[in-house]
Amino acid sequence: MILVPDSKRYVSMAEGRGAPRPFCYRWLLPALCGTSLVRWRVATVLGVLLTCIGIASLCGSWWQALAGVIVFVALPMTEFNLRNPVLTDSLSIGLATVSAALFVNDLIVPAVLVACVAGMVKESAPVFAALFAFTPWLLLGLIPVFVHMVMVKPGVDVVVEPGIEDTLRHPFRTGVRFHRQMVLKRDAYLIAPWGGLLIALTVIDVRLALCVAVAYGQLLIATDTVRLYQWCAPLVIVYAVACVPAPWLLLLVLSVVFNPFRGDGV
Repeated sequence: MILVPDSKRYVSMAEGRGAPRPFCYRWLLPALCGTSLVRWRVATVLGVLLTCIGIASLCGSWWQALAGVIVFVALPMTEFNLRNPVLTDSLSIGLATVSAALFVNDLIVPAVLVACVAGMVKESAPVFAALFAFTPWLLLGLIPVFVHMVMVKPGVDVVVEPGIEDTLRHPFRTGVRFHRQMVLKRDAYLIAPWGGLLIALTVIDVRLALCVAVAYGQLLIATDTVRLYQWCAPLVIVYAVACVPAPWLLLLVLSVVFNPFRGDGV
């Protein structure tokens, strides 16, 4: 299979060659999966399943949970991760969602432990776990991240492509430059891949607004788009299915599954 640039870095880590920031902090999956594509696929599918379990736990009824699970699996971000399994996003989102679900159900210690594991998969995961549950306690999952930052030195990047080095050295400058034109042109790609889930934005809620803001804020330091801002998908889905009457949930599901503006998930 063809590996995307991030995947090549994780394979490099699995082979003991290291990787530049921030990839060098995402050590757990390269350590566990190595260079086995089967293991990476299992980790990716496990991440999807964990996210579905977390979303279902956060929903208020079984039909909302069913609709939420279907639309998550149908999202462009999820499809991208399934097509490109040598990545850390799927499992880290799954762990973050489960951590939030555990916390909401008053299982505080397990929630923090899962957040810590999520941080070892991807450093941003505990932040989203805290946003999903709307609590600072899950930010304790960042402790392993900070420890790893102190102990591990970044390695040499194995990806040699025009502009890659500048992207890593100046992420804010390149992220802003890349997405500035999209904003100025009001590019539909910034919102269209959500489909009917955009109905969640009609809810005036601090937790949802903060989570969406942080997810979209990632575009300021990266050149990918959908696969980054849809990190807030678990919470957006929970709010969307909650504000749609049960008889209309099927239309919500169809608007995501058959969204003609979904794009490729990147």
